[in-house]
Amino acid sequence: MRLFSLLVLSFPLFAQSARPTIAAVVNGASYANGPIAAGEIVTLFGSEMGPARLVPFTVEAQGNIPSSLSGVQVLFDGAPVPLLYVSATQIAAIAPLRLAVGVTQIHVVYNGVASPAFPKPVDISAPGIFSLAATGKGQAAMTNADGALNSAVNPAAPGSYVTFYVTGASAAGSGAIDGAPATGPAQIAQNVVVTIGGKAAQVLYAGAAPGNVNGFTQVNAVVPADIGASGALPLTFQVNNTLSQTDITMYLGAVRTSAATIFLIHGLGQGKQDVQALQGSLASVVGLDPSKFRIDGGFDFSECSNSASCAANCSMASGADKLAQYIIKANPPGDIILMGFSMGGVLARDVIANNRLASLNGRRVSVLITMGSPVLGYPYSTFDRLYYCGGLVQDIDGNWRGQQASNTVVLSQYLSGLRTKWAAGNFPGFGGVWLAASGRIVFERNSINQFIDWMPRPKSI
Repeated sequence: MRLFSLLVLSFPLFAQSARPTIAAVVNGASYANGPIAAGEIVTLFGSEMGPARLVPFTVEAQGNIPSSLSGVQVLFDGAPVPLLYVSATQIAAIAPLRLAVGVTQIHVVYNGVASPAFPKPVDISAPGIFSLAATGKGQAAMTNADGALNSAVNPAAPGSYVTFYVTGASAAGSGAIDGAPATGPAQIAQNVVVTIGGKAAQVLYAGAAPGNVNGFTQVNAVVPADIGASGALPLTFQVNNTLSQTDITMYLGAVRTSAATIFLIHGLGQGKQDVQALQGSLASVVGLDPSKFRIDGGFDFSECSNSASCAANCSMASGADKLAQYIIKANPPGDIILMGFSMGGVLARDVIANNRLASLNGRRVSVLITMGSPVLGYPYSTFDRLYYCGGLVQDIDGNWRGQQASNTVVLSQYLSGLRTKWAAGNFPGFGGVWLAASGRIVFERNSINQFIDWMPRPKSI
């Protein structure tokens, strides 16, 4: 998507004076008249700054946005910056990507005549969310998980992800060029917080929007599954403890208590961030219906799974207990689906076999999906034992290398016990299913689609 709604707007024109004059420089998304940030899309208001009628930019031959347009230049500390549109009374420009914190001196030059300097404070970040009507308030410029515009007639579903756009978040990558399109993802390094309806939302991605100009930030966030509200809800974005405007809204559909929740469980050597790509692709690539399925990728066992120097109490059993407590705290209103990669699939089996969700009033997991999970142990090498958490490796080691001549495995005490309990555990629960697949093929679109199409549909609890 290209510069959402920035170039299809009409703008009021004001009286002009004899010399270019800058009256205000504000955030181009929120119109907040505070400090600006490096790479921020800004709007300049004034008089005699350019031609009487608004002129939008035309992309240069090399694909960049020009720094000179219809005889107009905007200078930050003497250097010209990219221009999105110009007119006598209003200009949209992009602050330099490496603008230093402090105070910058801004000039407008029109047909060789420069305005007086306009000093403007510069901060680390000054985020503003783009609104659909380009007014800085009301409905956000947002798409739902299916790519359609978020609106009152097309609200997002609880547990689904949404995409919206920000400027002033300093999201450009280290090699980014002023006025050039972002060539790939560049995640914001600072702490980012998104709230929807006053509740913290899981942030899947916040950074450069590939294909859009540097300075235009894309944010993917998951609507809290337990939000418990619908209609027009407030949306906020915060980075570096600096908050966006607070009068932006998005539409959320009514909570569907029959929707199933898919809990994504990462593997050994991973953390929750490693399943976030899968979380996004389940909706955007696979096409899961967000009204029927919520996706939760927030479980994290990386303090044990992603560290060779893990604590002595790190074990598969402790990981399964942590997973169970995470699910119990989430208390999903509909069916429970566990999708585990590698070690995560074994943790999911442990939760089921040991009935660790007993406090959820007898509810059971209706679907289990394991991807490349070592249910008969994994043939770890000496290197693996040094690189990964020893307690976890010991629990899921099948000692295949020691038995390679006879092509057999010797299950660890943990796996052997889990296998015994599994047989007596009456899994799956009523009407449930288990899909076990290789870790590679399950990520292919057709494989997942075929299973999702066949999967029993959620039922009321």
